[in-house]
Amino acid sequence: MNQDRSEIIILETARLILRQFHYADLETLGVILRHREVMRYSLSGPKSRLETREFIQRCLTTYQAQRYGIWAVVLKPARTLIGYSGLIPQMINGRREMEIG
Repeated sequence: MNQDRSEIIILETARLILRQFHYADLETLGVILRHREVMRYSLSGPKSRLETREFIQRCLTTYQAQRYGIWAVVLKPARTLIGYSGLIPQMINGRREMEIG
């Protein structure tokens, strides 16, 4: 695979790559996160450019602190960012549980 050295791949399938976000994703992720229909079921609704940048920053910080988090979902072979997924800690009945979302 022709991989950029700065690209840290978490998981790869025949069709998709899960990788860490980077600031180069800001424009494409911004289109996704500000789209009303895409964000229809989000608790916080569509995101501004600043909120998208802050989201990427939180992802980067989480990678360093916890070694897991929310990752970019990229469609192969065009390497098109199509969304995100990952592990999100939640408190359920007083216990810390991991949500896959």
